[in-house]
Amino acid sequence: MASKLVYHIGGIKFSRKENALGKAFARLPYVTTISKMTWSDHYDISERRFETASKYRNGGNAPKAIKYYKKALKANPENELAHLHLGGICRERKEYAEAAKHYVRLIQLGKKMQPESETPADADHAKAIRAEGYDGLGKVFWSIGDYKTGVEMLEKSLETQPSVSRKLALYSFLLSYYNDVGDKEKAERCEAFLNVVD
Repeated sequence: MASKLVYHIGGIKFSRKENALGKAFARLPYVTTISKMTWSDHYDISERRFETASKYRNGGNAPKAIKYYKKALKANPENELAHLHLGGICRERKEYAEAAKHYVRLIQLGKKMQPESETPADADHAKAIRAEGYDGLGKVFWSIGDYKTGVEMLEKSLETQPSVSRKLALYSFLLSYYNDVGDKEKAERCEAFLNVVD
């Protein structure tokens, strides 16, 4: 990520990429302070933009939500929730290639985290991120009529999903699909899980 300088001029804070112009700009007499943005600054900006995007999404303004989710990802390309929500909006708008891109990124982020997981909670978080990526990707394939690949992705989501409530929803959906296509063995497996949890 390119280093940025943050300028405070007349009480207004703004940034420019660190380059010759930026360095010359920093020498102007009315620049009061200069500081390099830290990772936590990028994280905070990303979180604020994510919150703004979510407000727009909840208010039914998908174009503005997309704009702010993208801004959140620009500040922090590893913002898992921004990828998840942006993938969801794109899928709803039938922009399947763009949705798939965000779900694949979620899977990658989950895999990247897994080796670094220090606690069971961290490991579950990494699994949940991968599971959400596979789930979204499965729904994308399902939406474009590639049911076989969609089910494969949903099965991968099921394998990695640590949440019992999410597993229940996936097992219920897959049970219906397996019954429709006549796959008795897999349907029975789904029923067995659902009966144990009841």
